[in-house]
Amino acid sequence: MRECYGIDIMYIDNDELVSDVDVNSAKAFIKNGTIYINVDNATIDSPVHEMLHLFIGSISFSNP
Repeated sequence: MRECYGIDIMYIDNDELVSDVDVNSAKAFIKNGTIYINVDNATIDSPVHEMLHLFIGSISFSNP
């Protein structure tokens, strides 16, 4: 994704989560433009769900 679109995807687990993220429920999240996938909680749709946040945000920004 980085080479084509400039989007970094990082795979992390519950032990690596940052303090402002709920370990019990975080499947994936975006922070500072990077998509983080929590491999301990993620489901098959988690990466696509987070990418859609960026996509829809981009559409909204360019064509309000």
